[in-house]
Formats: sequence, C-alpha cells, structure tokens
Amino acid sequence: MTLFDLALRLTGREYGNEITKQEEEAAKDAGLVVVFGASDDLIEFRGAIHDERSGPGSIYLNRKGEFLDDEDMQIYTGMNYPYKEIQSHWCPPGAQSSWVLGANIPHAYFVIFEDKEPYCVGIIFSMDDLKTEQEKELLT
Repeated sequence: MTLFDLALRLTGREYGNEITKQEEEAAKDAGLVVVFGASDDLIEFRGAIHDERSGPGSIYLNRKGEFLDDEDMQIYTGMNYPYKEIQSHWCPPGAQSSWVLGANIPHAYFVIFEDKEPYCVGIIFSMDDLKTEQEKELLT
C-alpha cells in the first residue's frame, strides 16, 4: 500500500469514520501515518503513529516519529538537529473546509466530509520520510 493508494481510499469518508481498524493496521504495516483534524481542537494520528495532539498549530516530530515539546524544540533548534513540522489550521481564510493540514514532509492529501461538505483536508506520510537523506542512504 502506498500513501497515494490510501489517500484515494480515504477521500470521501465521513467525519467520525475516517479510517477503519483494518486500514489503520495496513497503514501501520506499511509505515504510513494518517493525520486528520477532529472536533475543533484535536489532531488525530493513525497507522504507524497512534496518538492525538491539541490543535490548531504546529506539531513537531523527530526522525523516529516522537513528538517534540517546547523544551525539546529549544534543544533541537539550538543544536540544529533535524525535525519535521505538521501544520494544522482551523477555518483558515479562503479554505473550503474546517481543517487544513500540511507538512514539510512528502505527503498525500485526502478529504473528509461532514454532511456532504468538506470538513478536513488531511495528510498521509511515510515514517521513512522523517529520516534525513544520509540516514536513508545508510539504510539502502
């Protein structure tokens, strides 16, 4: 399963039924992470990461997929350690949906609906893309 295959499968789902347990397991096995907004203040992670964070705002991950708090970020930026950022926006101006997510990680988009209206533009990324290019080269 690729992130694009999964994005096509999830697009069009209704809020509250974003991903099945079987799809979540398949995503986990493939090293994929599905990220979407819920309510007006939660960001859900399913697949290779199963968690939730407060939103909207930025969420930071290290190369192992661990969440970084404010103290961690001071260390990471001070020591120039690599990290990735997921941005979550609630009702951004000009958007056609309530939630819009993005990231500085290669990703695919999918759209969740509520009452036939776009509710969330979510993302799917691969855990492999959290690693630096040097780490990827060492693993091949």
